Amino acid sequence: MGEWVIGAIINLFGSLGINFGTNLLKLGHNE
Repeated sequence: MGEWVIGAIINLFGSLGINFGTNLLKLGHNE
């Protein structure tokens, strides 16, 4: 069970990080 759970967590944090990064870029450009 361990491997796919780790993969899923990495995927989740990866997409969260990408969303957070694009939001930061948008906020930075808006100022």
